[in-house]
Amino acid sequence: MYHALLPEQSTKTLKREYRVRFLVTFIFFVSVSIAVATVFIVPSYLQATIRSDEETQFVTANSAKTNNANNADIRDQLASAQSLSELFSSFMTPALSQIILRIADLRSSGIAINSIAISYTGSNTAHVVLNGTADNRDHLVAWRQVLQSDNHFSSVNVPISDLAPSSNLHFSLEMSASLLPIASTTKNQ
Repeated sequence: MYHALLPEQSTKTLKREYRVRFLVTFIFFVSVSIAVATVFIVPSYLQATIRSDEETQFVTANSAKTNNANNADIRDQLASAQSLSELFSSFMTPALSQIILRIADLRSSGIAINSIAISYTGSNTAHVVLNGTADNRDHLVAWRQVLQSDNHFSSVNVPISDLAPSSNLHFSLEMSASLLPIASTTKNQ
């Protein structure tokens, strides 16, 4: 280094001058970079803004035209879907609720139902699966007999493995149910 032979004060001054020169050069290159970027970005920004305004006007003009044509089709489809849903719910919902209410009416006090699954097997029948717990084996067997004797339920099956414990039985009961209107009865205890 050449500045090693200079006095200490001159060395400090020389280092400070090098730092100032470096800083001035750095600021110059950053300023030139910003100026070049501005020259290239401003026209692109102006072009994008103009195109955006044109596209907004085009979309606004076309949406007014298509809204009127599409609204009539959408209204017709919505009315058709609503009438179909009302028709479907009038046929299916009462029968399902009647099955569930009938099962609840026939349930004895020692039986707790955790879940009910109903699937249609034909036009007037449904397959019902009940999962739950019974206080003891006698409650479950008695409830199975009550369900079997009811004229709206048939093929009431409880797996033998569910009858193995004598108390706190977890069961899965399967049966067929009639989807014809069921008259409500009082709850059996």
